[in-house]
Amino acid sequence: MRSIHNLTAVFLGLCLSTTALAETAADKTQGNAPARPAAEDATAANNWVQPTLQAEDMETLIKTLPIEQRDNVLNDAKVFENLVKQEAINRSVISAARSNGLEKEPLIQQLMQRGADRVLAEVYLNRVIVSNLPAGYPTEAQVREYFDKNKAKFQTPERMHLWQIFLPVPEDAKESAVAEVKKQAESIVKAIKQGRQEFSAAAVQYSKDQRSRLNGGYLGLLQLNDLIPEVRTVAGSLKPGGVSEPIRSKQGFHILKKGDVVPAQNLQLSDLNNNQIRQLMIQEKIQEVRLGALKKIQDTYPVKYDSSQLESWRQKIKAQVEAKADTKTPDAAKADSAAKPEAKPASNPQN
Repeated sequence: MRSIHNLTAVFLGLCLSTTALAETAADKTQGNAPARPAAEDATAANNWVQPTLQAEDMETLIKTLPIEQRDNVLNDAKVFENLVKQEAINRSVISAARSNGLEKEPLIQQLMQRGADRVLAEVYLNRVIVSNLPAGYPTEAQVREYFDKNKAKFQTPERMHLWQIFLPVPEDAKESAVAEVKKQAESIVKAIKQGRQEFSAAAVQYSKDQRSRLNGGYLGLLQLNDLIPEVRTVAGSLKPGGVSEPIRSKQGFHILKKGDVVPAQNLQLSDLNNNQIRQLMIQEKIQEVRLGALKKIQDTYPVKYDSSQLESWRQKIKAQVEAKADTKTPDAAKADSAAKPEAKPASNPQN
């Protein structure tokens, strides 16, 4: 099942985004004045948000969730506990924001209204969906019919046993260093194919992928789509028992050994958990009802706009945004230019 769509997270995200915007505005007008300490305004904050969560608060929140997510929360104690913790955090953040007066700023008020409108729209759609879901859906007969018509969804894909020897190459390596690693990889392949060394022994001796090295280079039973593109093509063309030539990727050189292939298998209804099929059917039905509801709502309450004016709107807004960006303070511009170092790719050929 999909992860829970936590409405409290929507509010928390809105609150944090609002705080960031408010700080940007404050930088220009108040010289980066720090927020007041939480302890100083604890009483004021508690006047805004009830400091203790009650069962009634969580009941109100859970009633706003989509039906399948609501069931997940109520049927799993850990999920319910996490939702309560998230709501407590959310209320603390809201208290802190209000104690610092963010809700009084015009821009923040616009953002709050926008967020409230989005929640209102989502809750309304959820009610429409719940009221239009057939009672008792799906029945046993509907589950069987769905399975018979969608057998392609219920199969295990083709998989293969795969081993690798990995020799890394630094991103900034000179051509001479790359050539040296490639030469080593070619030497290893030659020794394996001539029978002078077993693949598993070579993996233990040479491979730098620690997750597979101690298992003789064994990666597991994998689908082709589990592999990075450079490795995927070669793995697909190898015959069982075959060893590849060195494969160059951004991370380095890979040497593959392909084992037995497990063909795709069609599952029988008896092999499956009926609850999983039911959840899949409910999700698809919800999407179907949602799209139908949106179409009917748009037809009943149309909001019109002149599509011929869209490009002029875009250019006008773009000019205004760029003009504001040019007026940023030096500190703000410096902060915007800062970039996190790019994460180094993993050695494993899996995605």
